[in-house]
Amino acid sequence: MDLSWGMSRIESCRSKDDVRTVFQGLIETFGFSSFTFLDSGNAYGADPYFLATVERWQSTYVSNGFIHIDPYVAKARPFNMPFDWASIQVPAPRRGPKPHVGRLMEAASDFGLREGLIVPWHFRDELGRSRSSLCVLFWTEDPRAFYRVVAESRWEIQLLLICFMQRVEALRTSDKIVLPGRGLQITRLTDREREVLVWASRGKTAWETAEILGIAELTARTHVRNATRKLDAANGTHAVARGIMLGLIDP
Repeated sequence: MDLSWGMSRIESCRSKDDVRTVFQGLIETFGFSSFTFLDSGNAYGADPYFLATVERWQSTYVSNGFIHIDPYVAKARPFNMPFDWASIQVPAPRRGPKPHVGRLMEAASDFGLREGLIVPWHFRDELGRSRSSLCVLFWTEDPRAFYRVVAESRWEIQLLLICFMQRVEALRTSDKIVLPGRGLQITRLTDREREVLVWASRGKTAWETAEILGIAELTARTHVRNATRKLDAANGTHAVARGIMLGLIDP
């Protein structure tokens, strides 16, 4: 495959459906059958954002609560390099409750999924929050062919995947964040509003922050007041706590 052509096709997508269709076609050229993208950081709730090409598998995965026990998601959260299903050993069958990975792989087998390539991606979004996503490419044919394809095209596949995940995140980005269960919309903070909250989180007064940033004390107080309003906080301390909770600032 011409890598630049594939990446250009992904970048030209203007909707979730477009990028799903285009990426599905690209991975099929390598022999993969389908994929699942998910928000593995899961910043705002128990159920992350999904984008998949096998909706029945996605439904099974969610309804069985696999997201909470999936050892591959757990491994991907602090991990940076691609890895496959074989990297986590499935325990031999035994009496008693099945181990989590055994339940997951049995369900995957029911869908004809024989191997998977997991690519983690950790990044900061446009609001400055730390985020984690991953994409799983599924394989339904002879696993030996899977290992051959990954060995021969690993870097090409990884670059396409990163481009794909960046495009998905770009299509998800908006100027508003909605907190689950609250219906509260928060306008993004300006760089200066984030800066004054960071210094406030480090115990600096408005005067000290103004000295550090080279601005007037009144200006520093105004930035804190604006950030407090945008975060629907009761005061500056509350705004700092909300900013940290949402990942908008790093103390």
